[in-house]
Amino acid sequence: MDDYISIKQEIERQLNILAKTIQKLPEYENKKALALGEYEKRIAQTMLSVRQGVPMEIDGQVVKWDSVSGIEKICKGICYQESINLDLAESAFKRQLLTIGSIRDKISALQSILRYQQ
Repeated sequence: MDDYISIKQEIERQLNILAKTIQKLPEYENKKALALGEYEKRIAQTMLSVRQGVPMEIDGQVVKWDSVSGIEKICKGICYQESINLDLAESAFKRQLLTIGSIRDKISALQSILRYQQ
């Protein structure tokens, strides 16, 4: 009987953790969306600047392009920090989803054990 009660308590504990984790999900979604928006905005601004011949700085070196061949790759290189921020936001969001799945699996396993003990 003690096992039954402790399993029920653990299920309740996991359900509380799941609810809190799900409540945080919109925060991670928002961070991901903001990071994506910032990255795309910075790429667009950089592409316009490069096309207009505006000198750009890359790791402390000022560079001016006369040609715009390979402009997208160049702009992505200039915007590397925004790309890193986007990757980090996407990873955090995916981790939250994996955590939710893991907690659900744990609850399911505990419920199966509980059914077996009845």
